[in-house]
Amino acid sequence: MDRIANVAPRMNDEGWFQYLSYIHNAEFGNIHGNDMFFPWHRRFLRDFEEIGQRYDGGFCCSILGPHGRMDAIVPNNHCLSRAFDRGGGIQPWYSPEYIYSVMQRDGSMNSFRQHIEFTIHGSVHLGIGGDMSTYWSPNDFIFMLHHANLDRLWQQWQNWGHQMTMDGRDSRGNWVGLGSPIPHYNDEVGFYHATRRQPHVLPVCRCRRRPRYELLSVGSQRKPPVACAGQGQGMMKQRNTTRTTMSPNISSGGQMLVPPTKLTDSWINMHRFDRSSVNKVMQEAQEFVSDMNSVNYLSPF
Repeated sequence: MDRIANVAPRMNDEGWFQYLSYIHNAEFGNIHGNDMFFPWHRRFLRDFEEIGQRYDGGFCCSILGPHGRMDAIVPNNHCLSRAFDRGGGIQPWYSPEYIYSVMQRDGSMNSFRQHIEFTIHGSVHLGIGGDMSTYWSPNDFIFMLHHANLDRLWQQWQNWGHQMTMDGRDSRGNWVGLGSPIPHYNDEVGFYHATRRQPHVLPVCRCRRRPRYELLSVGSQRKPPVACAGQGQGMMKQRNTTRTTMSPNISSGGQMLVPPTKLTDSWINMHRFDRSSVNKVMQEAQEFVSDMNSVNYLSPF
Protein backbone atom coordinates (compact mmCIF):
# COMPACT_ATOMS: atom_id res chain seq x y z
CA MET A 1 0.00 0.00 0.00
CA ASP A 2 2.90 2.38 0.69
CA ARG A 3 4.16 1.78 -2.84
CA ILE A 4 0.84 2.57 -4.48
CA ALA A 5 0.28 5.58 -2.21
CA ASN A 6 3.63 6.91 -3.36
CA VAL A 7 3.54 5.99 -7.05
CA ALA A 8 -0.06 6.44 -8.20
CA PRO A 9 -0.44 10.16 -7.39
CA ARG A 10 2.86 10.87 -9.13
CA MET A 11 1.76 8.92 -12.19
CA ASN A 12 -1.49 10.84 -12.18
CA ASP A 13 0.21 14.23 -11.75
CA GLU A 14 2.49 13.52 -14.69
CA GLY A 15 -0.37 12.49 -16.98
CA TRP A 16 0.00 8.72 -17.18
CA PHE A 17 -3.55 7.82 -16.11
CA GLN A 18 -4.84 10.26 -18.71
CA TYR A 19 -2.58 8.69 -21.32
CA LEU A 20 -3.84 5.18 -20.50
CA SER A 21 -7.47 6.32 -20.48
CA TYR A 22 -6.96 7.88 -23.88
CA ILE A 23 -5.59 4.62 -25.31
CA HIS A 24 -8.47 2.60 -23.84
CA ASN A 25 -11.02 5.03 -25.24
CA ALA A 26 -9.37 5.16 -28.68
CA GLU A 27 -9.26 1.35 -28.99
CA PHE A 28 -12.57 0.65 -27.23
CA GLY A 29 -14.37 -0.93 -30.17
CA ASN A 30 -11.37 -3.10 -31.05
CA ILE A 31 -10.93 -4.63 -27.59
CA HIS A 32 -14.45 -5.37 -26.32
CA GLY A 33 -17.03 -7.80 -27.60
CA ASN A 34 -14.41 -9.79 -29.51
CA ASP A 35 -11.48 -12.06 -28.79
CA MET A 36 -8.84 -9.35 -28.52
CA PHE A 37 -10.36 -8.67 -25.10
CA PHE A 38 -7.95 -10.79 -23.04
CA PRO A 39 -4.72 -10.28 -25.04
CA TRP A 40 -5.18 -6.51 -25.29
CA HIS A 41 -5.90 -6.00 -21.61
CA ARG A 42 -2.95 -8.21 -20.66
CA ARG A 43 -0.68 -5.99 -22.77
CA PHE A 44 -2.32 -2.87 -21.34
CA LEU A 45 -1.67 -4.06 -17.77
CA ARG A 46 1.96 -4.62 -18.67
CA ASP A 47 2.15 -1.08 -20.03
CA PHE A 48 0.76 0.21 -16.73
CA GLU A 49 3.23 -1.83 -14.69
CA GLU A 50 6.19 -0.76 -16.81
CA ILE A 51 5.29 2.90 -16.28
CA GLY A 52 4.91 2.38 -12.53
CA GLN A 53 8.24 0.58 -12.35
CA ARG A 54 9.94 3.73 -13.62
CA TYR A 55 9.08 5.22 -10.23
CA ASP A 56 9.47 2.09 -8.10
CA GLY A 57 11.02 -1.14 -9.36
CA GLY A 58 8.70 -3.23 -7.16
CA PHE A 59 5.47 -1.72 -8.48
CA CYS A 60 2.88 -4.19 -9.82
CA CYS A 61 -0.87 -4.57 -10.20
CA SER A 62 -1.18 -6.90 -7.21
CA ILE A 63 -0.47 -4.07 -4.75
CA LEU A 64 -3.20 -1.70 -5.93
CA GLY A 65 -5.51 -0.14 -3.37
CA PRO A 66 -8.18 2.57 -3.22
CA HIS A 67 -7.69 6.05 -4.60
CA GLY A 68 -6.85 8.80 -2.19
CA ARG A 69 -7.18 12.27 -3.68
CA MET A 70 -7.19 12.10 -7.46
CA ASP A 71 -8.35 14.24 -10.34
CA ALA A 72 -8.92 13.25 -13.95
CA ILE A 73 -8.93 15.21 -17.18
CA VAL A 74 -10.26 12.64 -19.67
CA PRO A 75 -12.68 13.38 -21.24
CA ASN A 76 -12.81 16.66 -19.26
CA ASN A 77 -11.46 18.15 -16.05
CA HIS A 78 -13.23 16.40 -13.14
CA CYS A 79 -12.79 14.67 -9.82
CA LEU A 80 -12.60 10.90 -10.08
CA SER A 81 -16.11 9.60 -9.38
CA ARG A 82 -17.65 6.36 -8.15
CA ALA A 83 -21.37 5.65 -7.98
CA PHE A 84 -22.13 2.25 -6.44
CA ASP A 85 -25.04 0.48 -8.11
CA ARG A 86 -26.82 -0.02 -4.79
CA GLY A 87 -26.46 3.50 -3.48
CA GLY A 88 -24.38 3.02 -0.34
CA GLY A 89 -23.21 -0.43 -1.41
CA ILE A 90 -22.60 -2.75 -4.36
CA GLN A 91 -24.85 -5.50 -5.65
CA PRO A 92 -23.41 -9.03 -5.44
CA TRP A 93 -21.08 -10.07 -8.23
CA TYR A 94 -20.75 -13.53 -9.75
CA SER A 95 -19.84 -16.29 -7.33
CA PRO A 96 -16.52 -18.16 -7.44
CA GLU A 97 -18.55 -21.33 -8.02
CA TYR A 98 -20.00 -19.96 -11.26
CA ILE A 99 -16.68 -18.58 -12.50
CA TYR A 100 -14.90 -21.87 -11.87
CA SER A 101 -17.73 -23.73 -13.58
CA VAL A 102 -17.09 -21.57 -16.67
CA MET A 103 -13.37 -22.25 -16.47
CA GLN A 104 -13.94 -25.99 -16.24
CA ARG A 105 -16.37 -26.39 -19.10
CA ASP A 106 -15.36 -23.82 -21.74
CA GLY A 107 -12.96 -25.22 -24.33
CA SER A 108 -12.80 -22.34 -26.82
CA MET A 109 -11.45 -18.83 -26.40
CA ASN A 110 -14.62 -17.28 -27.77
CA SER A 111 -16.88 -19.09 -25.32
CA PHE A 112 -14.61 -18.46 -22.33
CA ARG A 113 -14.25 -14.78 -23.23
CA GLN A 114 -18.01 -14.28 -23.54
CA HIS A 115 -18.71 -16.00 -20.23
CA ILE A 116 -16.24 -13.70 -18.48
CA GLU A 117 -16.81 -10.45 -20.38
CA PHE A 118 -20.62 -10.64 -20.14
CA THR A 119 -20.60 -11.52 -16.43
CA ILE A 120 -17.93 -10.65 -13.86
CA HIS A 121 -16.20 -8.11 -16.13
CA GLY A 122 -19.30 -5.99 -16.63
CA SER A 123 -20.77 -6.43 -13.15
CA VAL A 124 -17.63 -5.05 -11.45
CA HIS A 125 -17.45 -2.03 -13.77
CA LEU A 126 -21.15 -1.29 -13.20
CA GLY A 127 -20.97 -2.05 -9.49
CA ILE A 128 -18.25 0.55 -8.92
CA GLY A 129 -19.89 2.99 -11.34
CA GLY A 130 -18.73 6.54 -11.95
CA ASP A 131 -15.64 6.64 -14.15
CA MET A 132 -15.51 2.82 -14.08
CA SER A 133 -18.74 2.66 -16.12
CA THR A 134 -17.39 4.85 -18.93
CA TYR A 135 -15.08 4.58 -21.95
CA TRP A 136 -12.32 6.17 -19.86
CA SER A 137 -12.56 3.70 -16.95
CA PRO A 138 -8.72 3.52 -16.54
CA ASN A 139 -9.02 6.92 -14.80
CA ASP A 140 -9.81 4.80 -11.73
CA PHE A 141 -7.03 2.32 -11.01
CA ILE A 142 -9.57 -0.10 -9.58
CA PHE A 143 -9.70 -0.82 -13.33
CA MET A 144 -6.16 -2.19 -13.14
CA LEU A 145 -6.90 -4.36 -10.11
CA HIS A 146 -10.07 -5.66 -11.75
CA HIS A 147 -8.39 -6.56 -15.03
CA ALA A 148 -5.39 -8.06 -13.23
CA ASN A 149 -7.86 -10.46 -11.61
CA LEU A 150 -9.53 -11.24 -14.96
CA ASP A 151 -6.07 -11.86 -16.40
CA ARG A 152 -5.39 -14.24 -13.49
CA LEU A 153 -8.52 -16.19 -14.42
CA TRP A 154 -7.44 -16.33 -18.07
CA GLN A 155 -3.99 -17.52 -17.07
CA GLN A 156 -5.46 -20.26 -14.87
CA TRP A 157 -7.75 -21.33 -17.72
CA GLN A 158 -4.69 -21.42 -19.99
CA ASN A 159 -2.88 -23.61 -17.48
CA TRP A 160 -5.78 -26.07 -17.57
CA GLY A 161 -4.89 -27.26 -21.07
CA HIS A 162 -5.47 -24.09 -23.13
CA GLN A 163 -1.99 -22.60 -23.37
CA MET A 164 -2.17 -22.47 -27.16
CA THR A 165 -5.91 -21.77 -27.45
CA MET A 166 -6.51 -18.61 -29.46
CA ASP A 167 -9.39 -19.33 -31.81
CA GLY A 168 -11.66 -16.29 -31.85
CA ARG A 169 -12.20 -13.25 -34.07
CA ASP A 170 -11.34 -9.56 -33.82
CA SER A 171 -13.63 -6.55 -34.20
CA ARG A 172 -13.49 -6.83 -38.01
CA GLY A 173 -14.38 -10.51 -38.04
CA ASN A 174 -10.85 -11.66 -38.83
CA TRP A 175 -9.47 -14.74 -37.13
CA VAL A 176 -7.25 -13.99 -34.14
CA GLY A 177 -4.15 -16.16 -33.89
CA LEU A 178 -0.93 -16.10 -31.93
CA GLY A 179 0.66 -14.02 -34.70
CA SER A 180 -2.08 -11.38 -34.78
CA PRO A 181 -1.04 -7.82 -33.83
CA ILE A 182 -2.47 -6.36 -30.62
CA PRO A 183 -4.27 -3.06 -31.39
CA HIS A 184 -2.23 0.07 -30.61
CA TYR A 185 0.84 -1.89 -29.48
CA ASN A 186 1.29 -4.09 -32.58
CA ASP A 187 3.03 -6.79 -30.50
CA GLU A 188 2.01 -10.30 -31.50
CA VAL A 189 -0.67 -11.93 -29.37
CA GLY A 190 1.58 -14.96 -28.86
CA PHE A 191 4.24 -12.91 -27.11
CA TYR A 192 1.87 -12.19 -24.23
CA HIS A 193 -0.19 -15.34 -24.53
CA ALA A 194 1.53 -17.61 -22.02
CA THR A 195 1.62 -15.23 -19.07
CA ARG A 196 1.21 -11.56 -18.29
CA ARG A 197 4.77 -11.36 -16.98
CA GLN A 198 6.75 -11.96 -20.12
CA PRO A 199 10.33 -10.63 -20.22
CA HIS A 200 9.21 -7.70 -22.38
CA VAL A 201 10.26 -5.06 -19.88
CA LEU A 202 11.28 -1.52 -20.65
CA PRO A 203 14.54 -0.38 -19.04
CA VAL A 204 13.86 1.09 -15.61
CA CYS A 205 13.93 4.81 -16.30
CA ARG A 206 14.49 7.24 -13.46
CA CYS A 207 13.87 10.31 -15.61
CA ARG A 208 10.06 9.87 -15.28
CA ARG A 209 9.30 11.87 -18.39
CA ARG A 210 5.81 13.21 -18.76
CA PRO A 211 3.84 11.58 -21.62
CA ARG A 212 3.41 13.67 -24.77
CA TYR A 213 -0.18 14.39 -23.79
CA GLU A 214 -0.44 17.42 -26.05
CA LEU A 215 -0.30 15.03 -29.00
CA LEU A 216 -3.35 13.10 -27.76
CA SER A 217 -6.35 14.90 -29.16
CA VAL A 218 -9.26 14.59 -26.73
CA GLY A 219 -11.11 17.72 -27.74
CA SER A 220 -9.54 20.27 -25.41
CA GLN A 221 -6.23 21.29 -23.92
CA ARG A 222 -5.19 20.04 -20.54
CA LYS A 223 -6.37 22.27 -17.69
CA PRO A 224 -4.98 22.63 -14.18
CA PRO A 225 -6.18 19.89 -11.82
CA VAL A 226 -9.43 20.51 -10.02
CA ALA A 227 -9.55 20.34 -6.24
CA CYS A 228 -10.62 16.85 -5.17
CA ALA A 229 -10.14 16.97 -1.41
CA GLY A 230 -11.15 13.68 0.13
CA GLN A 231 -12.26 12.21 -3.20
CA GLY A 232 -12.47 8.41 -3.04
CA GLN A 233 -11.00 8.11 0.44
CA GLY A 234 -11.65 5.06 2.58
CA MET A 235 -12.09 3.15 0.21
CA MET A 236 -10.81 -28.29 -10.81
CA LYS A 237 -8.54 -29.00 -13.44
CA GLN A 238 -10.62 -31.61 -15.37
CA ARG A 239 -13.01 -30.02 -17.86
CA ASN A 240 -16.32 -31.57 -18.85
CA THR A 241 -19.19 -30.44 -21.05
CA THR A 242 -22.03 -30.30 -18.55
CA ARG A 243 -23.49 -26.94 -17.61
CA THR A 244 -23.09 -27.31 -13.84
CA THR A 245 -19.64 -28.72 -13.02
CA MET A 246 -19.21 -27.75 -9.37
CA SER A 247 -20.01 -30.60 -6.99
CA PRO A 248 -22.75 -29.62 -4.53
CA ASN A 249 -21.46 -29.25 -1.00
CA ILE A 250 -24.39 -29.52 1.38
CA SER A 251 -23.14 -28.20 4.70
CA SER A 252 -24.37 -26.39 7.77
CA GLY A 253 -22.35 -23.23 7.01
CA GLY A 254 -22.35 -20.64 4.27
CA GLN A 255 -25.19 -19.17 2.27
CA MET A 256 -27.16 -19.89 -0.86
CA LEU A 257 -26.01 -18.34 -4.12
CA VAL A 258 -27.42 -14.95 -5.06
CA PRO A 259 -28.98 -14.45 -8.53
CA PRO A 260 -26.45 -12.74 -10.80
CA THR A 261 -26.58 -9.05 -11.68
CA LYS A 262 -27.59 -8.44 -15.30
CA LEU A 263 -25.81 -6.06 -17.63
CA THR A 264 -27.67 -2.81 -18.22
CA ASP A 265 -28.98 -1.86 -21.65
CA SER A 266 -26.68 1.15 -21.72
CA TRP A 267 -23.64 -1.08 -21.04
CA ILE A 268 -24.64 -3.52 -23.78
CA ASN A 269 -25.16 -0.70 -26.26
CA MET A 270 -21.93 1.04 -25.25
CA HIS A 271 -19.95 -2.12 -26.04
CA ARG A 272 -22.08 -3.06 -29.06
CA PHE A 273 -22.47 -6.56 -27.67
CA ASP A 274 -24.62 -9.05 -29.51
CA ARG A 275 -27.73 -9.00 -27.33
CA SER A 276 -28.71 -12.61 -28.08
CA SER A 277 -25.26 -13.80 -26.93
CA VAL A 278 -25.53 -11.74 -23.76
CA ASN A 279 -29.02 -13.09 -23.03
CA LYS A 280 -27.80 -16.66 -23.53
CA VAL A 281 -24.95 -16.19 -21.04
CA MET A 282 -27.28 -14.46 -18.56
CA GLN A 283 -29.75 -17.33 -18.80
CA GLU A 284 -27.03 -19.93 -18.23
CA ALA A 285 -25.76 -18.02 -15.18
CA GLN A 286 -29.27 -17.84 -13.73
CA GLU A 287 -29.81 -21.56 -14.32
CA PHE A 288 -26.52 -22.36 -12.61
CA VAL A 289 -27.62 -20.49 -9.48
CA SER A 290 -31.05 -22.17 -9.56
CA ASP A 291 -29.48 -25.62 -9.95
CA MET A 292 -27.11 -25.12 -7.03
CA ASN A 293 -29.79 -23.67 -4.78
CA SER A 294 -32.20 -26.48 -5.65
CA VAL A 295 -29.89 -28.99 -3.94
CA ASN A 296 -29.43 -26.67 -0.94
CA TYR A 297 -25.80 -25.92 -1.76
CA LEU A 298 -24.35 -23.41 0.70
CA SER A 299 -21.42 -21.34 -0.47
CA PRO A 300 -18.52 -20.79 1.94
CA PHE A 301 -17.57 -17.55 0.15
